[in-house]
Amino acid sequence: MLTIIHGADFHLDAPFAALPPDKARARRAEQRELLDRLAGLAEERRADVVLLSGDLLDGGQTYQETVQALARTLGGIPAPVFIAPGNHDCYGPRSVYAGTAWPDNVHIFSTVAVEGVELPGLNCVVHGAAFTTPQADRSPLMGFAAPRDGRIHLMALHGDVEGKGRYGPIALEDIAASGLTYLALGHIHACSGLQKAGDTYWAYPGCPEGRGFDELGDKGVLVVTVDDGGAVSAEFVPLARRRYEILTVDVTGAESPAAALAAALPADAGEDCYRIVLTGERGEEPPELAALAALAEPRFLQRDPPGPDPGAAGAVGPVGGGQPHRPLPAHPAERGAGGGRAGAGRPLRAGGPGEWGGSLPMKILKMRATFGKLQSAELALGEGLNVIEAPNEGGKSTWSAFLRAMLYGINTKERDRQGYLAEKNRYQPWSGAAMEGSVELLWQGRSVTLRRGPKGSTPFGRFEAVYTGTAELVPGLTGDNAGETLTGVPREVFERSAFVGQGGAAIDGAPALEARIAALASSGEEDVSYSQVERRLRDWLNRRKHNKTGLIPRLEEELADVEETLARQSKAFRLAQEARRELERLQAEHRLLESERDAHLSRAMAQRRARWEAAQAALAEAQAQVDGLEAERTRHGAPPDRDTLKRAQEELNALNTLHANRKLAESQLEEARAAEAEARASAEDPLFPGLTPDEAWERAGADAEAAGSRPKTAGLYAGGILLLAVGAVGLIATLYGTLPLPLGGSLPAVLTTAGVSAALAIGGAALLIAAGLWKRRFAAGAAELLARYGAERPEDILGRASAYREACVVAAEAAKKAGGGGAGPGRAHRPGRGDPPEAAGAGAPLRPHGDGHLRRIRRPLPGAEPGRAPVHAGKL
Repeated sequence: MLTIIHGADFHLDAPFAALPPDKARARRAEQRELLDRLAGLAEERRADVVLLSGDLLDGGQTYQETVQALARTLGGIPAPVFIAPGNHDCYGPRSVYAGTAWPDNVHIFSTVAVEGVELPGLNCVVHGAAFTTPQADRSPLMGFAAPRDGRIHLMALHGDVEGKGRYGPIALEDIAASGLTYLALGHIHACSGLQKAGDTYWAYPGCPEGRGFDELGDKGVLVVTVDDGGAVSAEFVPLARRRYEILTVDVTGAESPAAALAAALPADAGEDCYRIVLTGERGEEPPELAALAALAEPRFLQRDPPGPDPGAAGAVGPVGGGQPHRPLPAHPAERGAGGGRAGAGRPLRAGGPGEWGGSLPMKILKMRATFGKLQSAELALGEGLNVIEAPNEGGKSTWSAFLRAMLYGINTKERDRQGYLAEKNRYQPWSGAAMEGSVELLWQGRSVTLRRGPKGSTPFGRFEAVYTGTAELVPGLTGDNAGETLTGVPREVFERSAFVGQGGAAIDGAPALEARIAALASSGEEDVSYSQVERRLRDWLNRRKHNKTGLIPRLEEELADVEETLARQSKAFRLAQEARRELERLQAEHRLLESERDAHLSRAMAQRRARWEAAQAALAEAQAQVDGLEAERTRHGAPPDRDTLKRAQEELNALNTLHANRKLAESQLEEARAAEAEARASAEDPLFPGLTPDEAWERAGADAEAAGSRPKTAGLYAGGILLLAVGAVGLIATLYGTLPLPLGGSLPAVLTTAGVSAALAIGGAALLIAAGLWKRRFAAGAAELLARYGAERPEDILGRASAYREACVVAAEAAKKAGGGGAGPGRAHRPGRGDPPEAAGAGAPLRPHGDGHLRRIRRPLPGAEPGRAPVHAGKL
């Protein structure tokens, strides 16, 4: 939820011209107390934002203590404060807003175009615009549309909703199209309550404290809340120390007006200001104004001065204090109790002291003139009747003529005639300067300044009526009607009543004066004549309608034409308004695009500047390097001549060529070494470790021969069979006695023969067994050789050696391309047992232990004689 304090129209340092200086100072000090009450309310309600919608200052003389109090108090509010200057305190280079150091939490809008300030912590954007001149005939809201971005959009503006004047007129259509969440307005001094146009809420808080009887009742500020759903509510909080009220006292039937007044005076009014209006019916005797004044005197802060009527006590002043502001009331009975007469059956006639026909009086304070003999002369008037005493030609008549000219102007059509100078020539300044002047006066309770001056060649053709100390124009006062509005009479009556010049005392046939005298005689009222009214009514009756002629039919026709014209103009006006809004939108878009263009140009210029600075820095660095190189070049003397440099360049080119060739050779060498390593790796064979191709072929040939040969066991088989046969025959012969017995056939001889035969048989069997075992072992060795080579036949062993030889040849070629370094598999070098492993060269394999041949089998036959050579079973 967002809490907003919305205030406007403080009008600090208002002049309070109708009060004595000390009481005016007191009222200005009371105004400054409003700021403390505003800050206290903001702290009490924990306000998130404070919006002040213009006319904080009255715009006349601004006191330093007021500015200091304003800055100090607003700076103490724990929330951001936004000020949108209005027509009384418009923003300008010399304004208080521009010349004061404001606290950081105070933001003052300074342009006519709407600007926005983002408050990210509050999810809120505050928009606003300022009056930069006392008048603005263009709506500050026209063409504005807040983006629909989900944030709360607020705006502080000073302007007049549905106004037609020159103080920022704002149309309800513009409010509805703005897309704002809440529009905080200022300028209207009465609280409007919370209003809505489209989806936008808006309100006037009114002034926080009244300054006169046109600002009645409670005055204060609004506390506005915006909930999380976007709903807006507002609460009016009174801040005023004094209230202005009009107290109407009916004296009908009362014992006396004084008794009625005593009963009506509030006992708890505190410091409020009251205007007392007596109404009702009394007898023929007029009210005792002196008694009324005496009754209210103890409670007066300031009492209106008495008028020229000695019996008139003057309008009853405020009870409990205040300033007797007296705006033109809407009804005569609200003009205050004055010195009018009361007749039987008639209400007390309104009219203050010195009033003409019931209108409010005018009081002249000061005049400044460059007129005739007067050159920038000033005349200040005091209270009561002012008598100017001066010698002839001292300027008395000139001042009187100046006052008349300021009120009614100068008749420029008047011409000189014999013995008479027209005013426009008679009062031309003797100094030759332009005819001009000003009059400061009190009217309707406020100080007003009239100014006249030349307009082209027309003397006093330029007219201006403003509230003193401001540039705010007085509504309704023009150069043509100023005199009659302020005095209540036309020029002819003024010249023959209030202003009687030399030779002007005679009454001639001035129509206006005659009409007033006749009216006074017939009705007792200067502005009401019975015969005139009767004649006018009869004329109206005759002229209003006769059949189809007369004023009414003609006016009806004219009304129809006017309504048709109005319809066309309304349509044209709407189209013009739409076109104007579209123009404003396009102009705003144009300004936005221009600002974006300027921003892009600024960034581009900044980037170019940065690149230029970087280039300058690089140039400086390069120049420093050049200087260093130049110093290095000349460090050992003058540089060589062109021929020397040419030879050096040629040598350098040759060196570069050699370097490139070297690089190429190195890369080719690396490739060759890689190819050599790959060839060596492919030439490695675990069957021929460390052997040359010839050695591998020799071993493979021997292994192939051994695997393909057959064992020589025929002799063993023959010997064994022979021995076995001989032994068997001997044993059989011995057993059957067929063999001759040695040694005479004795038993020992038989036994010896039998033993020898058995030994021979056993030896033969042993030879047969040995031959079988040898054959089996020979076959196992051949199978082992074939398995080791992974061959099926002995011829395959030589194929393996042939492949190894080819791989060695390829490796040797690769080594030769690599520069001939390192001993390949086919080289003859063989490291000895004492050499380190690296002595064999890169990639040279070591020889395995053993030669792969079958060992010789040497087994002595069983029973072989000692000392005899053993039988060789064979050798693979």
